[in-house]
Amino acid sequence: MPWLASLALVVACAPSPSAQTEAARPLIEQQLGRYVRGAAMGNADSLLAVYAADAVLMPPNRPALTDREQQRAAFAATGPYEITFATRSLVVNGDVAIERGVWQATMQLPGTTMAVARDGKYLAHWHKVNGEWLMAEHIWNDDYRPLGM
Repeated sequence: MPWLASLALVVACAPSPSAQTEAARPLIEQQLGRYVRGAAMGNADSLLAVYAADAVLMPPNRPALTDREQQRAAFAATGPYEITFATRSLVVNGDVAIERGVWQATMQLPGTTMAVARDGKYLAHWHKVNGEWLMAEHIWNDDYRPLGM
């Protein structure tokens, strides 16, 4: 049973999930900062740099965006906006992370001087790709109820 002793050694030396989470947290926060800066510039390519090449974006009340050009067009149409993120939960296991959080955003309505403030929640599935954390799946919605609900 030498393989059992080797397996026990590997398991004992592997970083704990909480240690993995704490090691990944500042790197994921850094990526969220890149997103915030990209949103402020209204730069679709800067926003997309935070996502894996095959990412799936799931905006509210719309079909999922699975194609990079669809994603780029959606971000470009949004224009510049201010957004903040607050992570409420982060769990990391190896090269995969799940993040749950809340967001607040303010954006100007196209063609007006009126600003709209929104807030909501999100869930992000991250992959570590070549040493960089990238969102593989991202779903978000706001906390405003549709009329009549």
